Amino acid sequence: MIKKELRKITGNQKLVIIVDEIDRCEPDYSLTVLNRLHNLFDIPNVVVIVAVNKQQLENIIKAYIFMRNM
Repeated sequence: MIKKELRKITGNQKLVIIVDEIDRCEPDYSLTVLNRLHNLFDIPNVVVIVAVNKQQLENIIKAYIFMRNM
């Protein structure tokens, strides 16, 4: 549904979504947001920019995997 609405809103114009500081959030929240943003990647005229500290994001993912395997 959101994809359809975003296609209508953007038309021929670009919509740029910038997400910053996601690496400073709680791991579950960070991964949830990234997962939801992933659904926007294939919408025409929608550009998603995610600014993260790569090392911190890696740590979040490792912690999440570790907690799931406990």
